[in-house]
Amino acid sequence: MASRWARAYGCGARQPGETGLYVGFVADDHAAVDAAYAAAINAGGTNEGEPAVRSYFGSGYYAANVGDFDGNHLEIVNKSFNPRSRHTA
Repeated sequence: MASRWARAYGCGARQPGETGLYVGFVADDHAAVDAAYAAAINAGGTNEGEPAVRSYFGSGYYAANVGDFDGNHLEIVNKSFNPRSRHTA
């Protein structure tokens, strides 16, 4: 999972203890989303959305969401409708 993004979360509507940071990671396939979600939950993260198709974002958008100990929001996503280019060294 090399691709990632970050943005402010909630536009001022944060809960006490939240950082307002929303970080996304792009996974290569659905299995990688499932594995990253399971690892985050097993490490003590909180469920903010189990792995599932999110068709309201577009066909092929498969994601999971987790909260971490510091109040950050994490999304792991596979966008099968928009495959990434692969570069070799």
